[in-house]
Amino acid sequence: MSKAIFIFDLDGTVIDSSHRVPLTQSGNLHLSRYKRESMSKEKIFADTLYPLARFMRLLIEKNCNVWICTAREMTDSDYDFLAIHSIKPKIILSRPIDDKRPDKLLKKSLLNKLFNLKQYRNSKKYMFEDSITVTEELEQHGIKMLSPDFLRLVSK
Repeated sequence: MSKAIFIFDLDGTVIDSSHRVPLTQSGNLHLSRYKRESMSKEKIFADTLYPLARFMRLLIEKNCNVWICTAREMTDSDYDFLAIHSIKPKIILSRPIDDKRPDKLLKKSLLNKLFNLKQYRNSKKYMFEDSITVTEELEQHGIKMLSPDFLRLVSK
């Protein structure tokens, strides 16, 4: 039997990066400002971890299949941030530079490429995701979607 796969989104799930997210007047991400102002090493290293990061590290320590699937365009500073916090998953899937697809379509595409590989095809898949639209999309493809508040909910 194939090992289960645990997939983690980053922003709003494992990492609190809300301090560096510029919003438009309608409340959406202001992408050009984000790229211009919020992707520096200093800003990234001011991010903090949510409690779910501890669970993620525990799964990694237990040699579970832990992946990241993020809509971020990952920079060297993002990888450095993960490394200094001992977040070293087996696979990191991220947005290619200048890919403007909506998050739900991006993540579906990134994950499906791997899920179609023989070694992952029959694995149970669990994903921690804070976006409702991504959750709704990926549930349709057989992924058990879990709230990032999972640890808070089970500890009550």
